[in-house]
Amino acid sequence: MVSPLKLSRSTYWFIGAALLILSVDSAVVHTLKDEPLLAYAILFDFILVVPLLYWLLVIRRSGRKLKALLPLPVLGALAAWFILPSSLKGTVWHTIWPIELLIVTAEAAIIFYEARLIVRVVKKFRLIRRAESNTGEAIRLAVQEVLGTGKLTSVITHDASMIYYLFFSWGARKRMLLQTEGEGYSFTYHKETNQVMMAAFATKIIVMESVVVHLLLAMWSPLAAWIVTISEIWLLMLLWADTRAAVLQPIRMDSNGLRLRYGLRLQGDLQWSDISSIEWAKAGYELDDAERKRSAGPVLGTPNVKLELHREKRIEGLLFLPKQTRIIYLTVDEPQKLVEQARVYTAQ
Repeated sequence: MVSPLKLSRSTYWFIGAALLILSVDSAVVHTLKDEPLLAYAILFDFILVVPLLYWLLVIRRSGRKLKALLPLPVLGALAAWFILPSSLKGTVWHTIWPIELLIVTAEAAIIFYEARLIVRVVKKFRLIRRAESNTGEAIRLAVQEVLGTGKLTSVITHDASMIYYLFFSWGARKRMLLQTEGEGYSFTYHKETNQVMMAAFATKIIVMESVVVHLLLAMWSPLAAWIVTISEIWLLMLLWADTRAAVLQPIRMDSNGLRLRYGLRLQGDLQWSDISSIEWAKAGYELDDAERKRSAGPVLGTPNVKLELHREKRIEGLLFLPKQTRIIYLTVDEPQKLVEQARVYTAQ
């Protein structure tokens, strides 16, 4: 004897909702046979609404992959073809609907996929946040674990971190101070370079310049003027997000290794076994273009600490873009103290 097929409650909800949409649309078709907008409404229901319900109630709950949703818009289009009156079938298929149907289907698939990724990132962030008190670091780890470590992911991670430090990090100072009071040592890098003051000075210049440039460009092209102005605003956001990250995230070292978090300009994790040598120079290091190209560094300021590694390691620079390098330059407030403590750890 064959056992009856058992369906979940959410599946029954989907079947009921789909039948309700089918019944209502069929009744509307018989009532408004010659309404031109009817074809658009029916196709919207069958190509977007029904697949969306199927994803929410069936696919998402069962853990199946998103590709199971792809045939539904095509099947929905066929169902709409049979429901629509003959007078509207030609209106649908002999206009731009084949192209628009493809675009809508592709956009719907992309939206569903992106929504799923966002949900996964949020879940991973909440999980990591339980053990990681640094919210910015939790965001970085969550995005990378879900999306990978490619260049596009690096830019997404950078922008997410920029938004956090610019708008949502203003209550994190006390929590970060408690974190630095634990095991290990912390080394700041924003005081001797006067980063906060330099950011304020740069802001004044950028604002004055952007106003003048906007007014001049607007005489020629308003669109170009706004593009330049938006770029200037983004630059200011990046400037202050980097400054905020520099204040909240000092360089950390403990018995496990060295955590490089240099604003939004340099990110890396090194174990002591990775480091071949570490030294500092009171006058700093003057780098030529070739040296800058083969090394990683904070971009701004004269570096006063140099690390050489046994082999190339992944270091994230501007926009968190990855780079393989064996040489790292840093500009820190207490270079001698950092180097001496690092040598103590490497000697253990």
